[in-house]
Amino acid sequence: MLDQATLADRLKRARLAAGLKQTEVAERLGVDRTVVSKIESGERKVDSLELRNMALLYDVSVEDLLMPKSADQGRTEGASFLQALRQYLDSPHSSRQDIRRIERFCENYRFLKKLEERNGLDESLPTRH
Repeated sequence: MLDQATLADRLKRARLAAGLKQTEVAERLGVDRTVVSKIESGERKVDSLELRNMALLYDVSVEDLLMPKSADQGRTEGASFLQALRQYLDSPHSSRQDIRRIERFCENYRFLKKLEERNGLDESLPTRH
């Protein structure tokens, strides 16, 4: 099970990656800013509805936020690619939404590959050659 401090850190990182301030998140969730602050610092547990709404707001999946630590090891695999992609797309002609869609696609792809590996299905998704 994921500990509260790790989840709090992941929520904060997801908010920052989405380019949102705590006040903006609080407004959109209909809560006080201190609620968001306490959740991100680990002082307060996040309930399931808040977690779902935060994931939607940050354009990440709940699974990404709750993935066990052992699965985190493979998450850095595409980090340099995503960083380069962000730099490339960070132009006046592209939007943050475009970048988040591509990031989420890559994260979901890695998540599915891990599921396949756990279940012994190696050929379902295309791999690098």
